[in-house]
Amino acid sequence: MCQTLGYHRRTSAAAAAADPASDLKAALFWFAYSNDKCFSIRFGRSSMIQDNDITIPRRLGDTIHLPDPAWRTIFHQWITHAEFVGKAYEQLYSPTALTHTPERRAENARRLIRTLDGMSQNMRIEREAAGILTPPTPPSSESRPSPYSIALSIVSDDVMFYSARTLIYRAIPNEPGSNGSLYAECIEAARKAFACHHDCMRPVANDLARAGYIHW
Repeated sequence: MCQTLGYHRRTSAAAAAADPASDLKAALFWFAYSNDKCFSIRFGRSSMIQDNDITIPRRLGDTIHLPDPAWRTIFHQWITHAEFVGKAYEQLYSPTALTHTPERRAENARRLIRTLDGMSQNMRIEREAAGILTPPTPPSSESRPSPYSIALSIVSDDVMFYSARTLIYRAIPNEPGSNGSLYAECIEAARKAFACHHDCMRPVANDLARAGYIHW
């Protein structure tokens, strides 16, 4: 629907100024984009949104009101992560990728892991520049984080990253003679994703915050 309505296409300055909802439409599109890309790699289906069709900026518009300006940095990072996992699906699990040799897919997976590690480091630097500090421990249950909690977002983003690592490592076959079919780093990443998930669920006593986290 977002694509049919043209929310992903840049309009002229005059048209944007005449449409007070243009920033909201773009934000709606980016949420749809993020879900589409993340569901693509998780469900093993092609993304419906192609990156080369998008002409709007990869950010929130200035008219969008936020409880904390730091959310602009986080929102942009969500888009960056979604674009990355969309490319990971194309290179590892798309019908074309599955025709490649296991060695080539494993090489692509290792390269994607290096890219993901670099992204994680860059995002940490961006957050520090925006005044967002990663909490040393997950927020406590007594704090009853709101659905707009920056601290909860940081911890939940770790779930997102470790999930992506798990799905990428899954494309690498296990070493010959090893027990099981899953690569050791794949299992380790999955365990870390579950540990981060439990860290997120523990403090979320607020039903709205829990619904927001589970949805994301």
